[in-house]
Amino acid sequence: EYLCNPGDGVKQAPLYCIDGSCETYENWNNGTVSGLDVYEPLFQRPEDQWEAEGGEQSYSVKITIPEDSKTKEFYYFCH
Repeated sequence: EYLCNPGDGVKQAPLYCIDGSCETYENWNNGTVSGLDVYEPLFQRPEDQWEAEGGEQSYSVKITIPEDSKTKEFYYFCH
């Protein structure tokens, strides 16, 4: 049986980072300075502009999988 809730005290969310500054669980996905609504439009531009603004060195996503997790495979999909 699949459980979406891993237990009390475990927070789950992709944390989007731009230029080394990552959102936190406190400001997660607020749509102003963090979250997919801020992050995703940065990829909707010509690749040369994206590269000029730092390319893949400027953007990352933090995902935490607890060490005692039973996760064998992880898939992340971003529309």
